[in-house]
Amino acid sequence: MSILLGIAALATAAPAAAQFWAPDQQTLFGMGMSQMGLQNMELSRQNLQAAMRKSPARATPAAPSRPQRPAGASLTFGSAGASQVTRLMAEAAPADRRKEYQQGLERLLDAHRQAAARLGLPRNDVSGALAHFLIGNYQALSGVQLTEPQIRTVVKQVVGALIEDPTFARASDQERQDLFERLAIVGVLMDTLSLPEARRRDPALAAKAREQAQAYLREALGPSGDQLVLTDVGFAMK
Repeated sequence: MSILLGIAALATAAPAAAQFWAPDQQTLFGMGMSQMGLQNMELSRQNLQAAMRKSPARATPAAPSRPQRPAGASLTFGSAGASQVTRLMAEAAPADRRKEYQQGLERLLDAHRQAAARLGLPRNDVSGALAHFLIGNYQALSGVQLTEPQIRTVVKQVVGALIEDPTFARASDQERQDLFERLAIVGVLMDTLSLPEARRRDPALAAKAREQAQAYLREALGPSGDQLVLTDVGFAMK
């Protein structure tokens, strides 16, 4: 099991965790990107698409080392305070369960932070959250589990896309924090639902996860976003 998957599994430790994606409630799992605030991600779709379309034939496979970035390039944020994202997302739950729901969302967020730390990423690094979002959705859609070296390669790929994005460079700490938290929560959620044991336990939910992952990838990367393929240098668009 990969580092990301192993840490993401911690999100299911609490009995209440399964309720976050219960199909009979209006929950995170039933939301589109617009409802989650992801439709206006502070990065451009064009840069992401370009990163995914670089020819594998001309690229050099990345070694499984700590992702690097140019000196002075900041993909992190200074904490803007307590999370507003978990509170806003928790409003989708029934009023008497919002506190429980928010605590569960915070556990998902903590699971991402632990995974990112294990990979050697800086604290509050948005590239790690975006990579987790892409990886979690890809795994839920394809059923393919990435290895640790493959995860590190995707992180490097995402770092390149963000560094070149002028919109992201102008984003405030609050905007970066909100983006980080939304991406991380969805990434862990879909990552957890892609686990083989989760698919065996509830095939119907696994099918719903595939459908949701397809929608997320299309909205993040364009109409062909769900056509991602995994190569030795990261994701590529068909």
